[in-house]
Amino acid sequence: AHCFNVRAVFANLHHLSHHAAWRHQLEMLLESAGEGIYGIDQRGRCIFINRAGAELIGFDADEVLGRNMHYLIHHAHSDGRCYEVEDCPIFRAFQEGRGVRVESEVLWRRDGSAFPAEYTSYPIRDAGQIVGAVVTFADISERKQAEAVLRANQAELERRVSERTAALSQANAKLQQSHGALQRLS
Repeated sequence: AHCFNVRAVFANLHHLSHHAAWRHQLEMLLESAGEGIYGIDQRGRCIFINRAGAELIGFDADEVLGRNMHYLIHHAHSDGRCYEVEDCPIFRAFQEGRGVRVESEVLWRRDGSAFPAEYTSYPIRDAGQIVGAVVTFADISERKQAEAVLRANQAELERRVSERTAALSQANAKLQQSHGALQRLS
């Protein structure tokens, strides 16, 4: 009987060490990601967040845990209008049990500033039941700035082409007038 208890203890220790090793691997994975990653329970409260995510929104990870992420970082549209939780794609996606990708919205930082973001949200399932969602998000400010520069350059190019086309049309009209005058003269 004593031998059985020792085996049970060692088996349990092996299970715990395996669990700790697995947890460590997951933590390394989360911390290595360049994008923000957080998980929420069914009430929208943060159950984990990686360092990149906490830094993007201006918080320490410990300050975010247990807080409702919608009201913390997704509470308003870019123009300041209230973003109702029922309209939130993250909330709807995990309530409906489906994933969602949003390519352009804003998220809010601790200091009250907003940044353009893209995010994905997928339900977290446990034994077939949806228990929350995992959200990955990224600050796309640089991409938005590059797109604005590209649009401005495109508009400038179209303006120049239009001016050049008008100038060529005028030159062509003058040339045709000169050609007509030469024909009459000859």
